[in-house]
This record gives sequence, C-alpha cells and structure tokens, in this order.
Amino acid sequence: MNRTYVPYEERSEHVHFKGSWLTGTAYNYGDEVANDGALFVCILAHTSTSGLEPIPVADETIVGEKGDKGDKGDTGLQGSKGDAGVAASNQSIETPSGTMDGSNQTFTLAHTPAGNIELFWNGNLLKEGVGYDFTISGTTITLIGTNKPNLGDNMIAVYVY
Repeated sequence: MNRTYVPYEERSEHVHFKGSWLTGTAYNYGDEVANDGALFVCILAHTSTSGLEPIPVADETIVGEKGDKGDKGDTGLQGSKGDAGVAASNQSIETPSGTMDGSNQTFTLAHTPAGNIELFWNGNLLKEGVGYDFTISGTTITLIGTNKPNLGDNMIAVYVY
C-alpha cells in the first residue's frame, strides 16, 4: 500500500487511522482500521455491528454488480523497472512498547522491520528520517524533537518482518 507524506500541520485532515476494528464503533468515510493482520478502509459512514465485514484497502475498490466487458484500450508505454521487493514472511500491526508519559521518545517493536515502516501517532502518519518525525534502528524507534506521546495517546506501527 503506497502513501504520500503529508506535512504534520495537515495530517489530521488526510489520515484517518482508527486502530483496531471494533463492533459498536462509529466510522466515517476514509477511516482506516486494522483487523486480523490487514488494513481496511471505510467506504460508507456507519456504526459497526457484529457480522459487518470491513472492506480491504486496495488500489481499486468496486462496489455494485459487474458490468459488461468494455472494448480493449490502447497499450500504454512501458514503465520503468521498480525497486526490488522485500522478502518477508510476516506482517505486524502493533502498538510499540514504551511509556507514553509526555517525556519518553523511545519505543520498541516486537520484530526488526524488513523494509519500510508506517508509524501512526493518534491517527497521524509520521515521516521516518533525521530531520523528520522519527528514526529506527533494529527494533528501536526514536521520536525526534518535541514528539513525546502522552498517557492515552495511540501509537500503531505497520511493517513486514
């Protein structure tokens, strides 16, 4: 799943990660939730109920019945070769361990990521790298600058290992 980095000041209006999917919870269009090791997106505002399945995040979501097959389009230009993928056996969606007390900036993952990591803090997607929001070394996440989660804040890491 590809994401575009949004500056910190604009994040709350673009990223809507709500943590783990729960029944009896009001969700709005665009809200993302984690469930059974996958991310899901809400395409219709509703309150979740037992038996209502979330719809997986995908490059294209089709709602409704399948229509007739259309005419074949022109062949597009050959794209450039992409970067090599990461061989990973598992995906983790977890809350990193560490104290959220308004002063701690170091948190620990259960596994060493085998590539990129998406780190959400109170629903905001953070940017990795020196001069941004956090750095990572092995299983250790270090928040940068004034990024210091408080008691009750929500932090979710999504990565493969």
